[in-house]
Amino acid sequence: MLAYPMPSNAVGQLEAWRAAAGACYAEGTGAHAVHYVPASWAGIRPWPGLLAD
Repeated sequence: MLAYPMPSNAVGQLEAWRAAAGACYAEGTGAHAVHYVPASWAGIRPWPGLLAD
């Protein structure tokens, strides 16, 4: 994402969406949330070569 930042006009559009229709997602996604816990992936062996360490 750092290599391909969003154009400034897209950032503005995203901010406008979040202030209106996306306001319900300001505090998360509710029941649709996915909790990412890196430690839970530690047992995956062999680790896929296309993924970083």
